[in-house]
Amino acid sequence: MNNETIIVLNLYGKGNNISHISASLFNSRTSAENYCDNINEFSLDGGQWVYSQIVAENEKLEPVIPKCMDMKFLNESNNYWIQWLVRNIDDQIWSLALTGIDDGTKEKVLKNMSKHRVKALLRDMNTMGSVSSVKINEARKEIIKFVRSKDNSDYRTYRA
Repeated sequence: MNNETIIVLNLYGKGNNISHISASLFNSRTSAENYCDNINEFSLDGGQWVYSQIVAENEKLEPVIPKCMDMKFLNESNNYWIQWLVRNIDDQIWSLALTGIDDGTKEKVLKNMSKHRVKALLRDMNTMGSVSSVKINEARKEIIKFVRSKDNSDYRTYRA
């Protein structure tokens, strides 16, 4: 393959099982990245998922089931991992992403913030008024995209 061909690995599955794997080829990195972004935003029913990732030719990969398909991954994450996320993601994004989310997930994130930061975040959430679901979903996708962009070793370290 020439240097301009980009390989995207597509994983399909349900729960913790991969059911199908396919590969797609792209002539530009931008097209491949856009494809991955679009595929990884899909929300499927019944525990099914699809995940796409750019890979190098002949790259040896660990079989990884993507855990971060929606904000529910926070419920399964340990406090150290959430604290790391909280430090690395802007409060404005958190205030949008936590709007309308289930109470358990919101509490898990908030308990990993300082009291002062929680107070400020809740004040911001209460003064935002009506926020479109598009903005809320964009903020949630930004968090998920951030998590997916991190090196797997960081992810394993904080999730252990």
